[in-house]
Amino acid sequence: MEETGLLEKNPITRKYKVGLKLFEIGSLYPIDLNIRRITNPHALALAKMFETNVHLGILSKTFPPSLVVIDRVINLQSKDTVRRISFNIPLHSSAMGKVFLAFLEKKISNSILQNIKLDRYTPSTITDKRVLEKELKLIKSQGYAMDKGETHSNLYCISSPIKDKNGIVAAISVSDMRQKIEKNKDEMIKNIIKTADFISYQLGN
Repeated sequence: MEETGLLEKNPITRKYKVGLKLFEIGSLYPIDLNIRRITNPHALALAKMFETNVHLGILSKTFPPSLVVIDRVINLQSKDTVRRISFNIPLHSSAMGKVFLAFLEKKISNSILQNIKLDRYTPSTITDKRVLEKELKLIKSQGYAMDKGETHSNLYCISSPIKDKNGIVAAISVSDMRQKIEKNKDEMIKNIIKTADFISYQLGN
């Protein structure tokens, strides 16, 4: 918990106190309660349909931002790496993160891209800004993003944007082992776009 910022240790007394990360997470709760309430039944349906993991993510309040998972439905048959949850998921190497970069206002997206580090996590991670920008254009036109082992080598994800009347507010994704995602990719893409669009309609988009 200390490594994730949930707790901080006093180097002198060696006692722990609440870390800044918990305050950050707490500040997101009132804003995202409605999105979670609306999204959860649809996330459960997707998870049941494909027997896979479903995540709901938003942007952190930091700058440059990272992705924060605020809700999830877990397939207990998945391996531990697939079930891992982080509060600081990189935008450039995750499906939900790339969805945000593609669907945010251009000015905001450009500002984020100028300030984030395109760190390499696996051989598949995009670390060239021009290549990433080209992919973001494709994502915006097709309505979904994929993470093909770009953060964890054995983890594949498909994500689509959730919007309200002001634009993108969240992203929903399915994630699992490469073989399962590739086997069901077309059906997953069709259903996650349909699900995200319906949730957006419920939010007033």
